Parts: sequence; structure tokens; C-alpha cells
Amino acid sequence: MTSRAAVRKISKSVRYWQKKGVAPGWHIDYFPAPGLNSILATTWSPGYRWANIKINTGSEYLNGAEKLIKRCVLHELVHLHIATIHDWVDLNFEDDGPIGRDVANRMETVVDATTNLIWNLSEGEF
Repeated sequence: MTSRAAVRKISKSVRYWQKKGVAPGWHIDYFPAPGLNSILATTWSPGYRWANIKINTGSEYLNGAEKLIKRCVLHELVHLHIATIHDWVDLNFEDDGPIGRDVANRMETVVDATTNLIWNLSEGEF
């Protein structure tokens, strides 16, 4: 998939979720990142509602089902909802230290659970 097509696909999904109230008010820029070890990765500037979504334009998954893309985007936007907690953890713990790794794993568990909840609600599965 071309970089332009990938950005269009991901930004469409971001707008879909933002209209539903997931990470509203965030300005998001998109960057092709072939070779990324996942479909998407999100970074942001602490204290600002400005984020970057890196897109693995080489991923086979980008050519796949829209639901998979929407779910991956939702996961990244949930990270933005709890960005202030992520920022606090980054300021207070070393990323490669035992506490930092443990907290990062727990945060990812919370993001996964929240993503699943929002997804199931949006799909009418409750």
C-alpha cells in the first residue's frame, strides 16, 4: 500500500473514533514508518494534545479487513486518553527498570481492556 493510501485509511478511522468521543480534541499527524514492528505506534508531546501516529506502510494487515484497522486505531487512541498517566510514569520510572517495565505492562493491559470495552459497546455486543 502506498504511504498516501495508508495515511488516508488510518486518518479515516481516527476521525470515525474521534466523532464517537475517543481522544477528541487531539491534533494527530501521520508518518509512514515501514519496518515498524507493529501496524501502528503512537507518540505524543507531554502536556500537549498533539500526537503522531506512525504507520507501518509495509504491513500486510493494512490491506486487510477494515475492522482490524479500526480496532488498531482505537487501541492507539485509548493510549491518548491516558497520556497524562503515561507521562507521569515516564517521569518517575526508568523505562528499562523493573518498576518501569511492570507499570508499562500494566498500562498496556488497561489499554487492551478499555479498547475491548469500547469496541464491544460500538458493535452492540452488550
